[in-house]
Amino acid sequence: ERLEVERVVQLRNLESYLHYLVRRQVVAAELPEGVRRDWNVRTNSGEVSPIGARSPEAEGRFSKSFLCSIDPELNEHYLWHGTGPTEAQGIASKGFDMDQAGSSRGALFGRGLYFAESCLKADEYVRPDDKGLYPLILCRVTLGNVNYCDAEDPWELRESLRVSCRAGAGGHHSVLGDREKVRQTFREFVVFDGHQAYPEYVVWYSRR
Repeated sequence: ERLEVERVVQLRNLESYLHYLVRRQVVAAELPEGVRRDWNVRTNSGEVSPIGARSPEAEGRFSKSFLCSIDPELNEHYLWHGTGPTEAQGIASKGFDMDQAGSSRGALFGRGLYFAESCLKADEYVRPDDKGLYPLILCRVTLGNVNYCDAEDPWELRESLRVSCRAGAGGHHSVLGDREKVRQTFREFVVFDGHQAYPEYVVWYSRR
């Protein structure tokens, strides 16, 4: 079985993006000196470009609001989020809903928003629409000060991991669950603030 892209939709949600920028600035102000940045996130190897052509008027309007460059100093990266078609529409129009966070397949590292550098990992969480197409959302995510977890069984740590990311200045802003190291599967990235991720593209694909 392979994944075949059918269409890509670029999102332009000004309200969601402004919320993201505000949270991004807070994370930047809270970063401690010497924060680790060498996480080798694999999505960094690609380049993301705008889709299609727009009128000069539209380009001028959007260029002032969209989109600042990805900032590796903040551990900001493009990451994948898998979901269902109804949820994808909600995320596209309103951003991420923390009330739904971690509800799809549990919350191994705490009840938060889960992202992956591998689309195959994100594919585990998708559901099809009535045409048999699946949505993956490519997001900007500001990880900030990352709390690294390579525990074999992190279930008992999930609440302490979540709390560690709500401590304010000097605390953490995200969790990296290294299941690649302990289970030879995939790394997972978790944030606990809905404004810490901005959904930028919805990739609709089929399974062949």
